[in-house]
Order: sequence, then C-alpha cells, then structure tokens
Amino acid sequence: MKTTRKIQNLFLTAGAIGWGVSIVGVFLPWRLMDFVLQNMGASAPVTDSHLQYWFRMATGAWSVIGFLFLMVLLFPAKYRNLVPLLAVGTLFEGVVLWLWGMFLKLTLFPFAGDVGFCIVVGCGLLFTGTRLGQCRWPLLVGRSADASAWRLDGIEPSITAAYLEAIFFAFGLDSAQELFRLRPDDSLFALYDSYYKCSRRKNRWGADNMELEECCEAFENLCRFSGTEFDYNSSIQEQLRIIAMNRDNQPLTAEEIKLLRMTMCFLPYLTKER
Repeated sequence: MKTTRKIQNLFLTAGAIGWGVSIVGVFLPWRLMDFVLQNMGASAPVTDSHLQYWFRMATGAWSVIGFLFLMVLLFPAKYRNLVPLLAVGTLFEGVVLWLWGMFLKLTLFPFAGDVGFCIVVGCGLLFTGTRLGQCRWPLLVGRSADASAWRLDGIEPSITAAYLEAIFFAFGLDSAQELFRLRPDDSLFALYDSYYKCSRRKNRWGADNMELEECCEAFENLCRFSGTEFDYNSSIQEQLRIIAMNRDNQPLTAEEIKLLRMTMCFLPYLTKER
C-alpha cells in the first residue's frame, strides 16, 4: 500500500510540474515567450494580439490544473477524490493532442512528448487510484461496515442520520460502507489524527482542522444554537447524546433538513429492524 501511494505521488508530482510550469507563460514577457515557442517548433513569431491573449488564457488554465495536482499531492486526505477526475481529464487531453497532432502532421517534437506525458500520467493515476482503496483514514482500515451499531437507544434516528451525514461530507468518505466502519465510541479526533499522525505533511506543511470545524458547525446547528461545547476528543455517541438533549430528542423537521442542506440518505439504514 505504501509503495502504491509513493508511485501515485510520483505521478501527481509529474502532473503538478508538467501542468504547473505553464505559469511561466502567464508572466513571461512576450518577446521571451515567443523565443521559447519558436524553439518548441513554432514556424514564425506570433504577432496577433488575440492569439497572444488566448495563449495567456490557456497557460493560466493549465496553471490551475497544476495547482489542483499539487493540492492532491500535499493534502491527499482532503482531495483524493479529485484523482479520477485529474486522471480522466489528462487522458482526454492526451487523446485530443494525439488526434490533432496527427491531423496537422506535426513533427514528433514536442508533439510526442505532450501526448506521452498525458497518457503516462493519466494511466498512472488511474492504475494507482484503484489500488489505494479505503486507506485515507487508517482508523477505518480492516473494519467491517456495521450500520446496526448506529441504531442508538434514546437517540432519535434522524439526529444520528443528520450528524453522520455531516461527518461523511466533512471527512470526504466515499460510501455508506466506509462511513459505517465508524463506531459510536470512536472520536472525530481519532479519525482525523489517524491520517495526520502518520503523515509527514503535518510537520512539513502544517495540517488544518477543516474536517473538525465542519463537524463543529453541524454539531451547533443540530443543537439549534451556537456556543454549545464541541469536544472533538469525546466519542461520537456522547456528542449525539448532547445534541439529542439540547433539542429534546425531537426529530429534524423538513424545514431544518432544507436549511441544513441535508439529504438524510443514511436514515433508512438506521430505521431498519427497530
């Protein structure tokens, strides 16, 4: 698993550099940029101002793609869901370049290099992405999914379903199966720290607590007022009991569900066999 992750990081690094180097084209004086283009195969200087403008637009967009690769590389727990999109998008670009390069009868340099970069990086990300599996949050690895563990006595199921949905989106979990690997006696900090504790990026780059902040907001909203103490070291079951107590264990109303933008997609799992 660690080897697969390292290989994927190599492809992400290549993507970040390959796309991100376009930032040079955004700021480089056109006299120098035109010199670079001619050394890359352009047959004549580009003097049309509209073409220069469109080139700057394109390099700006490519730089954004490079930035997305960099964010996935630095913060995989948050942005790993972007990997398939980046992989397919890079492959699509490779196919477009290949077809138009053949149609326009371009020389192999730099046409072949651009196509090769896109195909190799795209395929590499697809290959490694399907083999990483559910390893973003080590706390959940090796557990079986058990929705029945969340049918808690004395807590209205809609409260549990709403809070689990908040956790699901805050931590970027992939499926109900991954969510239900959590247990009521787990703490949100244990889930959060299970990734960052074993990641060098915590020390090298710093790690924000966006996941915990989003859950704190959901916690306060479900309690119906802000200021309720959110202890991310306490178990999720304890937090649910605090929410239930603050709202007299009343189910979420349709208005609350709409206001909190909840789908209640996990409620059916919690109402079976009750």
